[in-house]
Amino acid sequence: MGILHHEQCNYDLAEGCYSEALALQTELENINGQANLLALLGTMAYEQGDTRKAKPLFTRSLALHRQIDSPTLVTPLEGLGYIALTEGDIEGARGYLHECLEYALTMEQPRFIIMALESIAHLAVATAQPQAAARLWGAASALRSTIDAPVTVAIQAIHAAAQQRAQQQCSAADWHAAWADGAALSIEQAIAEAAQL
Repeated sequence: MGILHHEQCNYDLAEGCYSEALALQTELENINGQANLLALLGTMAYEQGDTRKAKPLFTRSLALHRQIDSPTLVTPLEGLGYIALTEGDIEGARGYLHECLEYALTMEQPRFIIMALESIAHLAVATAQPQAAARLWGAASALRSTIDAPVTVAIQAIHAAAQQRAQQQCSAADWHAAWADGAALSIEQAIAEAAQL
C-alpha cells in the first residue's frame, strides 16, 4: 500500500506505511527488509527536495545492504549519487553512480539498468556533457518503452529539471539528434557509454 501511495505522491500516507513496515522489519530483525524500506523513505524524501533527511536514510540503507552482501543496493547508491551531485561532489557522485551501474548489471531486472543510465545522465549534465546526457536519456527512454516501465511523476520531474539545464548547454538540434542517437543504441552500447562518463 505504501508503494501505491508513494507512486501517487501521497507522501504522508506513504511515509506512515513505510515507517510502520520498517518498525515491523526491525522487530523481526530482517536486515534486507529494513534496508529496502530505508531506501524507499530516502527516495521519498529526495523527491520532496529534502536531501538532509534523505542522505542518512540512504546511508543507513547502503550500510545494511553491504552487511548482508545484497545486490539490491542500487537504490541507495543512486540516491547518494544524486545527493552528491546536489552538493557539488562530482567525484563522490561518480563513485556512487558507477557502482550503481555495476550492481544493476548483476540483477535480472532491466529497470535497474535504466535507473543507472538515467542517474549517470545527471552526472553528464553536471560535468557539462549535454549530448552524452541526451544519448543516455534517449537510450533509457527507449528501454522503458520496450519493457513498458513508465517513470513515476516525481522522478520525471527530477529528470525534466536536469534535462532543461542540459538543453541550455547545447543547441536544440544537437540535443534532439543526440537523444535520437541514444534511442537507437543497444543496451550494451548504452552501458558502455555510461561507464565512460
